[in-house]
Amino acid sequence: MTRQNENYNRYLLSDWRPENPAFWENKGKGIARRNLWISVSCLLLAFCVWMLFSAVAVNLNKIGF
Repeated sequence: MTRQNENYNRYLLSDWRPENPAFWENKGKGIARRNLWISVSCLLLAFCVWMLFSAVAVNLNKIGF
């Protein structure tokens, strides 16, 4: 194995040139779209958990706390 292969990590963003139209069409658009979907999903889940805890906290007196 070469040193380059040892340091390669497919999850590490080492090249990001969104202003370059060729890069954006070939690689950048897919990365940005994947990041958007993951971010939206995580934010939705976080909001749902936050609302659930808020509803539980308001109703704790009704169950004896």
